[in-house]
Amino acid sequence: MAAGVENRLWSLEELVERARGKGGDSRGAWEGREMSGWSPAEAIAMERRHIAEGKERVAVYERRVAELARNGRSESLIRLFNETLSLLRQSLDFSKTRLRDLESRYGKSPAD
Repeated sequence: MAAGVENRLWSLEELVERARGKGGDSRGAWEGREMSGWSPAEAIAMERRHIAEGKERVAVYERRVAELARNGRSESLIRLFNETLSLLRQSLDFSKTRLRDLESRYGKSPAD
């Protein structure tokens, strides 16, 4: 797993704020140099990193849920992990949508 991935899980509110950008404008995260000073190529590369890390997080939680079920852990604990897994999957889908939007606006970066 990428270094520090487990320490960088954001709350839903943090994800929404990041998507809105600094001014609370939902377009802020999408607009060229308004993306915290990043170029479109840098934003695309960052989003790809987020997707890779998101896939790792989902895989970790899938393994944890399976392990909890195998070990006969409480249903409430398994439900909590499944809810977290659901949020991680939603976040990953959100990142994939963001990447598609960035690539459609600015083209794919040379890393393709």
